[in-house]
Amino acid sequence: MDTIPPEPNEAKDLTPLPRESMEGPGEAPFQFLGTGSAYFRIWIVNILLSLVTLGIYSAWAKVRRKQFFYGHTRVAGSAFRYLANPVKILKGRIIVFVAFLAYTAVQQVFPFAALPLTLGLLVVLPWFVVRSLAFNARNSAWRNIRFNFTGTYRGAAAVYVLWPLLSALTLGLLGPWAYYRQKKYVVEHLAFGTTAFVFNARARDYYRIFWLFLPPLVVALVFGGLVLWLAPFAAGPSMMLLAALIYLYAIAYFSVQTTNLIFNSSVLERQQFRATLRIG
Repeated sequence: MDTIPPEPNEAKDLTPLPRESMEGPGEAPFQFLGTGSAYFRIWIVNILLSLVTLGIYSAWAKVRRKQFFYGHTRVAGSAFRYLANPVKILKGRIIVFVAFLAYTAVQQVFPFAALPLTLGLLVVLPWFVVRSLAFNARNSAWRNIRFNFTGTYRGAAAVYVLWPLLSALTLGLLGPWAYYRQKKYVVEHLAFGTTAFVFNARARDYYRIFWLFLPPLVVALVFGGLVLWLAPFAAGPSMMLLAALIYLYAIAYFSVQTTNLIFNSSVLERQQFRATLRIG
């Protein structure tokens, strides 16, 4: 396993968990011990320094933010750790920024190159996805053991380029399937040390989430139609309010349902995860 030296004041939290306790019938809930006031101090400093340095400090800001959330998230008494080097993050962002400037400049000078450049981006996209997932996983640790990501370019190209394109061509009918394939790809190529995660969800589970969103959406649209018919003078404000409510409900609904599904369908050896988020 890929291990890291524990910090002196965290050694007691990074002691490997005994196997018998890992295999016990009990539950170990995730706990977040951070406070809003503590994070506000980090957030405001990150914002100010990023502005003063014209965005250069944003790489260090990302590391500080993640270290705060990782360090205050505990399971079985041990905190997670984020170990990324901000210099590497800055180098990656500079490469992306320079590539974006080059893309924009070429597109402005040679408009006919827009399509080849877009196709080129589709070719490069899976590589960026794999690199990003691997970087985040390998710089995350719990109890002195790093996570890992073993996804390949070919797999990422299928789930992040091919399936979304097919979803668009089928007017969204393959959308849930594409989303399912993306989550399956990420979870099944994620590992804790040398132990890989297993993903037990099925495509129909994601289709069920999308289909169960339709009844409240239809009710909302019917209500909007009644408002337009009975009180056309209030159509403008009413439609804006209705659209905002639908949007906020959709965010809560899909965030909760997909998060619960991905956790409840993921297994690490014999360890089953359980999420019970509620839309309310």
